[in-house]
Amino acid sequence: MAIEGIGPVDPVPNYQPVDRAAAAGQVGNVDSVEISSAAQAASEALRIATEIALNSPDIRADLVGEAARNLQDPAYPGAEVLDTVSDRILESFGI
Repeated sequence: MAIEGIGPVDPVPNYQPVDRAAAAGQVGNVDSVEISSAAQAASEALRIATEIALNSPDIRADLVGEAARNLQDPAYPGAEVLDTVSDRILESFGI
């Protein structure tokens, strides 16, 4: 048995180039997007918060200094601090 060939193979038989600029002008339906005033306000608030965060220092020297002074005190942490921390831990577990 011998196969003599299967004939011409043309994967895209009727290919015709399209002028995209001309085709774009022929579209009848146009999509549009409307953004609500609430979404615009939320976007503006997010932009402001992001700007503040980017312009803030990574390390707050005042808090670091306060923590260093507290650690130098032999009475730190006092009963009040331990009570507050223990209460918050219990609250986080729902107790």
